[in-house]
Amino acid sequence: MRDRRTLWFWTEMGRRMLGLPPGTDTAPGRILPWMTTALDAAQATVRRGDILLGEPVSPRAARHVYESAWRELRPLGFRRARWVEPWPGARLFLPFHRGSSAVVPQGFPARVPAAERLLSLAGRRGAALTLGIDLWVLAARWDGELLEGMERCGLAVLSLDRIGEAFGR
Repeated sequence: MRDRRTLWFWTEMGRRMLGLPPGTDTAPGRILPWMTTALDAAQATVRRGDILLGEPVSPRAARHVYESAWRELRPLGFRRARWVEPWPGARLFLPFHRGSSAVVPQGFPARVPAAERLLSLAGRRGAALTLGIDLWVLAARWDGELLEGMERCGLAVLSLDRIGEAFGR
């Protein structure tokens, strides 16, 4: 099970990075000191990312977007699993990385509210940008409402069929 405090932290970071007021939801449990320090240091830094969406994958394939992403990214020189620290104590996981680019695969399942997921991704993108890393969201499936939210949050988004265009083939 994921740490609810960390999930809350990245969602709140997304709000700060986008210049939005703090959320009304309270933090679950005791906030760790590094979270307060990082949130206080956060500035609206998210810049507009490119949207490179082609065709969504089937719902079944969306459940395996991580493996599909690796099959496409590995020949392009990407590596797996890197942890970076944008602020002391704040660790950001980058599933795939190459140079100053990183990719986070997302299937966007219905069990996680899209607004929270998008704010969390915006927070992660902003944190990565503070380190000079351009974080891309590899979306397996999306609809019009989700696409609109991705644009509002300034996310750099691509689909599996557009990886070559984004990272050169």
